[in-house]
Parts: sequence; structure tokens; C-alpha cells
Amino acid sequence: MSAESLIALHGESVQFQRVTVVKTPSGATARSWTNLGAAVGGWIQPMSSETILAYNARDINVSGSLYTTINPGVSIGDRVVVGVLKFGIIGIEDQAGLSRVFRFDLNESAGD
Repeated sequence: MSAESLIALHGESVQFQRVTVVKTPSGATARSWTNLGAAVGGWIQPMSSETILAYNARDINVSGSLYTTINPGVSIGDRVVVGVLKFGIIGIEDQAGLSRVFRFDLNESAGD
């Protein structure tokens, strides 16, 4: 079974979002999140120890990795919503460079 099939059959429904800063009626600023396309199937997994060490060396906390077959133009700083959980995207990698499976490295504390 291919990685794409595993993600489609066993994954979570995930929503990618991008932040926009808006002014409130009082003149203050607030952050508003907008969906980037429809929800897609994805699979959240623990990170390898090598990946954790690489982020820790840059003083960045990590929570896990999301694997999906779709990258809807996501950038570092966007977020992923899985149910009630929100994760900031801190890294993006096209696995094997074939645009078939993408890995998004996540930080749960950076998702809001």
C-alpha cells in the first residue's frame, strides 16, 4: 500500500489556515484565521530524534509532524487545525521531491 493510500484511509481531517491582522472597531488589532481550501486528510506522527535535535539546536520547540498528499500553498507561520487542536507550521518538506507526500513540522504552542 502506498503512503498516499495510508494517509487517505487512516488520516485525520486537517484544515490549513493563514492569519490576517485586522482592525477592530475600537482601533485595536486582532488576528483572524482564514481557511486555505477545503479540509484534507493527514496523519500526525512523532518526529524522529534527529529532527527534534535539529530544531532544539535552533531553540525551537516541536510537537510532531503532519504528513499529507496536498500542500495548498502553505507557508511557515500558517497553522493546521485538527479537531480542537491548533498547530503552528514551523517547517515544510516535500518528501522525496516528488510532490506526492508533504511533511509539515508542527508546534502546538505556536498555533494561536
